[in-house]
Amino acid sequence: MKLRILVLTAALLAMEAAPLPAQTVTWLHSFTNSPDGATPFASLLLAGGTLYGTTEKGGPASVGTVFAVNTDGTGYRMLHDFTDEPDGSHPLAGLVLSGNTLYGATGNGGTNGWGTLFSLNTNGDSYGYAVLYNFNASSNGVLPNARLALAGDTLYGTASGAGYGSPGWGTVFSVNTNGRNFTALYNFSTPHGLPLTNTDGEQPQAGLLLSGGTLYGTAYGGGTNGYGTVYSVQTNGTNFTVLHAFTNTPDGAYPQAGLALARDTLFGTTEAGGTNGKGTVFAIDTGGTGYRVLHSFATNGLDGVNPYAALTLSGHTLYGTTRIGGSSGHGTVFSIQTNGAFYSVLYDFTNTPDGSEPESALVLSGNRLYGTTDAGGSSIWGTVFGLALPVPDITSLSLAATNVVINAENGVAGGTYTVLMSSNLALPLNQWTPVATNVLTASGIFTLAATNAVNPAALQGFYILQTQ
Repeated sequence: MKLRILVLTAALLAMEAAPLPAQTVTWLHSFTNSPDGATPFASLLLAGGTLYGTTEKGGPASVGTVFAVNTDGTGYRMLHDFTDEPDGSHPLAGLVLSGNTLYGATGNGGTNGWGTLFSLNTNGDSYGYAVLYNFNASSNGVLPNARLALAGDTLYGTASGAGYGSPGWGTVFSVNTNGRNFTALYNFSTPHGLPLTNTDGEQPQAGLLLSGGTLYGTAYGGGTNGYGTVYSVQTNGTNFTVLHAFTNTPDGAYPQAGLALARDTLFGTTEAGGTNGKGTVFAIDTGGTGYRVLHSFATNGLDGVNPYAALTLSGHTLYGTTRIGGSSGHGTVFSIQTNGAFYSVLYDFTNTPDGSEPESALVLSGNRLYGTTDAGGSSIWGTVFGLALPVPDITSLSLAATNVVINAENGVAGGTYTVLMSSNLALPLNQWTPVATNVLTASGIFTLAATNAVNPAALQGFYILQTQ
């Protein structure tokens, strides 16, 4: 009986991502300053089919907003427009979500003018905006500019400035979600000299990464060399440890962004420094060993310049943005493997109509990246954008005796591709048999040859392309 073969042309939706060729950005919203907001500096939060974010400026009072927009670009709505006092102003931080409640921070304003922590229902002001905490100059730390980390009913964050009562320049803090029990877990020491140096770092401008009972973060400046640090501290404030003190060259300088974690490895970016002084992508073990530069941005700027944002990790791929650089000089979206291989520019911003100066981390959902640009768009006030990543696809199959040759497209350099075979389509995927595997050295069209992949005694065969 003749063998019937079915080729499943779509790659698995649950596949691990790999770096992909450049794609076209779709802008979901272009800000107009008033009344919708301006300068969306912070990263987005995705919940269901809704993106939540903040704008640093704009809105009716010109001091920022909280907004929501659907992932297809419809339904833009302002959830809160800041008024400076008493609710806060100029939110540079992204949002975190628990149930139907959003939590965030404003870098200025509030009753004391030094910033606030707030909560807000996802339905907006009609369901209540609450100031949880007002920072003040006589307390430990002021100017909270980074996204909070949430564990149970406790929020963890950083304040980048020094209150007059603070012993140093910046604070790691915790506070209950009801605003009670604000605690300074760690106060950074006062730096001296030029560049400003100390033992631990100063001006922690990035959000914290929480893993188990440990908080990981970066300090923009300070440290023994004055170029910033990577640090860890326990959630009870004990065991503060400097994991790395930047030296500018060749390891990088001035980390603006927070960290991503895969097992026992932290990944991050520095705004400046590195071999060419344009910034770096780096990795370091959680114990502080094995620091390595994965990418040092080039002097010509075509690969991007000045990465301000944290990295987004999916499988073995890191996704990020650079504030400027690229072919048009308005910033890039890039990808790089966790081992430092196959750096790729996925998109070059052009200012109009797509946006300029992306300073936020990306959100990955399925095969789509979401982010914001600080400027540009159809106006000059920034955008919310989406970037679709193509899915590898089988285009043809040929048989030669018991061998199968599969041709495919949308392959990406560094991606691992495996052809799985089964005679029963209903079997769970972990029971399919791998018959060919290849790691690509170049992007685009590729071929996988599966030796002895055809069983002449079988009535039918099914094949699927998997990436990992």
